[in-house]
Amino acid sequence: MDTSLFLLVYGAIIIGVVISMWLKRRRQGKRDGFLSGKNGKSKFPGKGKGIYQGIEYTYEYFSGTGDQSSSFKISVACSSEGEFRVVRENAFDVFFKKLGVSREIQTGDPDFDRDFYILTDTVDFATAYFSDEARRRAIRRLFSSGITEVRLNRETLKVQWTPFELSGNPDPAFIEKAVDAMGGLTKEIPRFFRRSVNPDSSGFKWKRRLGFGVPVFLSIAGGISIVAGMDLYRPLDLAALFIGSLRYSLPCLALFLWLAFLWLRGRASSHRELFILCSLSFSAYLIAGFGGLMVWNGFGDHEEAAVFESVTAVEKYEKKSDSGTTYYVGLRSWRGEGRVERLKIPRNFYGEIIPGKTVMTVSVKPGRLGFEWLYSLRLESGNGREA
Repeated sequence: MDTSLFLLVYGAIIIGVVISMWLKRRRQGKRDGFLSGKNGKSKFPGKGKGIYQGIEYTYEYFSGTGDQSSSFKISVACSSEGEFRVVRENAFDVFFKKLGVSREIQTGDPDFDRDFYILTDTVDFATAYFSDEARRRAIRRLFSSGITEVRLNRETLKVQWTPFELSGNPDPAFIEKAVDAMGGLTKEIPRFFRRSVNPDSSGFKWKRRLGFGVPVFLSIAGGISIVAGMDLYRPLDLAALFIGSLRYSLPCLALFLWLAFLWLRGRASSHRELFILCSLSFSAYLIAGFGGLMVWNGFGDHEEAAVFESVTAVEKYEKKSDSGTTYYVGLRSWRGEGRVERLKIPRNFYGEIIPGKTVMTVSVKPGRLGFEWLYSLRLESGNGREA
């Protein structure tokens, strides 16, 4: 197994992919100097600002990448003490509301509550805000134009179309219609609210940080453990060790997810955050359990090594990847007839091995947890170098 690949997957991906995707999106947005339709002839600016009926606004077009949809955003300045995000309500939201995992504010308008889902931690603010019928009508107008999200933060009201496909030269009037509806949403903003969704709102913040921090830490620590274990205590049966690690990783995963459920439930976005957390945690605990067990199996093994001499090399092969080439030798197994032990070897060994002729001395330790691992490997021909 290529240890450099583990570094790439469990180090770079876990820590860097989210950041790199964000930077990629920002760079893409800056490159889109004009909105380009399918015919490639549009000359409508891809980023700009304007004023409509006294309302200053900015807009930005993102043409999309291979893994991200295109989008169009319009922003209007709006000072607010609360925050919310409105999307179309779907079956996923309804299901978890009925289970009691998530809790959404109700506006008193059954049709609006059925059609839209309000994600907010500033419950009293959002309740007061959406109690106004004119605002609810403005939200409907925006969504009827194809908008997929309305978001208010402490400084800005934003609307977004995703995906946003162009054909020819777009009519700028669609921006003016959206800005007109947004103007109604920025008037007479409630200036105070008493509490958030949880009385212990400050405690919730650290619980969420802890909840998402644990799988990130375990992914990094597990990746490092796998890299170290494959180099220092490589087990002869990776599959058996992985299955053995499930005895520890799966119960720990179940306990963590139960605690995370208790910590994060009760908010409008609880089910969405828990879904993401479950996805992150599943791989994180499996990685950490596998890597941790591999290291402890070798590091805690203080038994004498069993030495097997004149073990014949029956094959050799190499595997290429983006991180380089890894070299392997197949040895006639000392553990039973017909078996072949495939072991990673240094590049300088690879050229000296002649399948069917080269013999090697292999030292194996039993493992603290009962999983045999390779202690040393030495060529018996030539200068007798050790891997």
